Amino acid sequence: MIRNRRLLLAKLVFLLGWTSSCAPATDTGVDPAGDTDRSQSLRFAWQGDLTPMWHPSGYETFSQAVIFFLLFNKLVRLGPDLMTILPDLAESWEVSPDARVFTFRLRQDVRWHDGRPFSARDVVFSFSRQLLEPYRYVKYAGGIAGAEAYEEGSSDRLEGLEALDDFTVQITLRGSDVTFLQKLTEPTMVIMPSHLLSGVEPDAVESAPFTTTRPVGTGPFRFVQYLTDLYVELESNPDYFRGAPLIRKAYMKRLRPEVTVAQLESGELDLGMRLQLLDYDRLATLPHLETTTRSGIGMISVGFALDRPVVQDRRLRQAIYCAIDRKAVARTLFRGRARALEGVPHGMEPDERLDTYEHDLERAQRLLQESGFDPATPLRLIYDQTYPSAAQIYPIIGQQLRALGLRVQLEAMESTAYIARRYEQRDTYEMSGSQGGAYGLGPHVTSTYFNCRRPDWQYGYTNCDLDRFFVEASATVDPIRRRDLYFQASRLLNRDLPLLSLWAPDEVHARHHRLGGGFELHQDARRTFGNIETWTLNP
Repeated sequence: MIRNRRLLLAKLVFLLGWTSSCAPATDTGVDPAGDTDRSQSLRFAWQGDLTPMWHPSGYETFSQAVIFFLLFNKLVRLGPDLMTILPDLAESWEVSPDARVFTFRLRQDVRWHDGRPFSARDVVFSFSRQLLEPYRYVKYAGGIAGAEAYEEGSSDRLEGLEALDDFTVQITLRGSDVTFLQKLTEPTMVIMPSHLLSGVEPDAVESAPFTTTRPVGTGPFRFVQYLTDLYVELESNPDYFRGAPLIRKAYMKRLRPEVTVAQLESGELDLGMRLQLLDYDRLATLPHLETTTRSGIGMISVGFALDRPVVQDRRLRQAIYCAIDRKAVARTLFRGRARALEGVPHGMEPDERLDTYEHDLERAQRLLQESGFDPATPLRLIYDQTYPSAAQIYPIIGQQLRALGLRVQLEAMESTAYIARRYEQRDTYEMSGSQGGAYGLGPHVTSTYFNCRRPDWQYGYTNCDLDRFFVEASATVDPIRRRDLYFQASRLLNRDLPLLSLWAPDEVHARHHRLGGGFELHQDARRTFGNIETWTLNP
């Protein structure tokens, strides 16, 4: 309870300090102040809101992840094929045959942005502190041996985490986990500077100057400033261990979708990422742009506040799923650039035994009647209107559910308000629309959205069998047995539908031809910036 109060206080401090966070972006294309050398300044926009918290405990949006990848580093990083694990702060590693003990040998040529040397102490600090800090996302360090005792305070050290010397770290898990290296590539696993944060109380980290205005990392760019609702300004790190970036400055701009398109057309933006699918045809005709549409890792879904009695009967959720004509929307609104999902989240392998919940109003009506739900009861559907195409998607969903006879009330919100309401005001809505997530990386990511011991977590789905299947799968070295366990998890999600997996949309990205060098789109678009030190800007 005390931790929850402190977290709420920290969020209030953050919200009061960013008073215009819920206002729409108003940038009209004026150059960032003082940026006189346009030829060496990268300007890009990631469509969606930007939460100005520069510490992984406050991770909420993919736009934050982009900044994390520019400012910080992880032990390892994920390759473009979404499978290969590449070195980052660790130059090499060894994994025990049972996938329980991981030994990392660290680079010895890394310095923090303030000039202090990086060492194993920073890794031990970062993973230990994750357990004590009020993370909004899953704590992957929770799998380390002794994590529970350390988090509860019955132990003063994390048993399974040890610095063998200044540049060697050994991590011992409480059980086997074949997905652990993949987890280490996630944005929340960036390494933090112990010399700057060890004096900050764990519950106060979200309101600390480091998090709000003065982050210090080891990454290719250094933080300069954030101008509310306009842009984040970064400068190249001349001491970056992979070599100083060839681009001098980087500005991540916060723009409305229509302004993003206008600035791509005019050449004021060098790169626009995760744009609206509906803008693809317009941008693809412009000769100075290379516009790409490709599959991403996110999905569009509708979840339920399952701690609310009104939506607890799974037949109601099944009826709603059958009432949404996913294939028609994929064909018409998305013009074939989105895949209609059939009963399980994006990234989970389909099983022929699953119910695909095809569009069927008669079946939907029958399930609705069996559930005993009173159609006169309002169903409030909240969604984040800053995401691409949200303004088109959710009115269609609302219309199709009203055709079933449901009294659906749509409420569009800005990201910050949406996130706060979804997690802290669960009694004010019944359904929540989501776009994004990293589901496409695999079932180990889907598992992070469920926790049977925390009814307040995500959708409030508390089925411990599901958690057990995911845990056993990650602990299973045998790929055939692991696949079967994931199928069992799929069948539970398919039956109970704590969230409705609707579409896996393609993503639209557009870059100006002046942007070159080592630039290459990553299927997990956040990670495109992983080699930004090799990018160039031509005249």
